[in-house]
Amino acid sequence: MVDRTNGKRFTLALRAAGLKVITLEDVWGKLPSQHIEDPAWIHYAAAHGMVGLTVDDAIRYPPNKQALVESKLQVFCFPNGNLTWKVQVGRILSHLDRMERYIAEVPGAWLAKVYQHDVEIVWPPEVRTIR
Repeated sequence: MVDRTNGKRFTLALRAAGLKVITLEDVWGKLPSQHIEDPAWIHYAAAHGMVGLTVDDAIRYPPNKQALVESKLQVFCFPNGNLTWKVQVGRILSHLDRMERYIAEVPGAWLAKVYQHDVEIVWPPEVRTIR
């Protein structure tokens, strides 16, 4: 599930690449989705077997931290909110195999950053990054 921090072009490009991408707008509608609190979409995504994707790495701090822990949601984010949508899409596509491996092998809750050359779990600190 892509939260509202990623733009429409980002979502459309991932869909064009063959990925199944669900947005808050897909679930709640255009206007209501703008008011959905992070804990609500976090719980929804986890309950529906989704993985989170956001630009906002502050999602790992209160008040969202509790929702992540309760739901066991696995979340990927970018280390820099100023990356263009094209750079973000490129990173997702170039690291897709590694991301899928994290999803399959590392139970949630965790937050992993999608860097230019790597993907690394940054929270919680006791969860190890796959090498």
